[in-house]
Amino acid sequence: MRISGLCHPECENDENREYRRIGSLVDSLPYYRQHPLVRMHDKHKFENEILYWTFHNCALMAIYIGDLPKSVTVSMGDESAKNVRLDPKTEAIVSLTELDLFICGWLDSAVKSGWTMMNEEDLDQFLNFVPNKTWFYLKVSQQAKESYYFVMLFSPHVSRRPLVSLQ
Repeated sequence: MRISGLCHPECENDENREYRRIGSLVDSLPYYRQHPLVRMHDKHKFENEILYWTFHNCALMAIYIGDLPKSVTVSMGDESAKNVRLDPKTEAIVSLTELDLFICGWLDSAVKSGWTMMNEEDLDQFLNFVPNKTWFYLKVSQQAKESYYFVMLFSPHVSRRPLVSLQ
């Protein structure tokens, strides 16, 4: 394969070369990646991936963890390779009041019963909290008391739900 300068042979014509330059410029500048249209595109793409692996239906699990633990381990099976350890210090924590929780009916329902089914509108609101993630830590503030939950999406079609353990 012949390479001329820094361009691949198929990128030697001006049109492709200019597109390559613009594409790499957008990728290299953080404020372009934070543009609302780029974020909306990424969110829509991620939402489609979630709907695909949940067969266009997903469920939300909310596990009460009391005070914020040192870490949470999510197990997708008996094998240790399927375990993921999540440190709250380095991860997103969504802070809501009881009133905020009531406004998000899907989240309020999951917190009260431990889990709930979600529709596509609920999933869209979920992804507004934490883009590009299927879980988050939730802090609910009520009359000077704070309670923590671990909240995650899962497929209701799997034989068993993910297991969550606290450290």
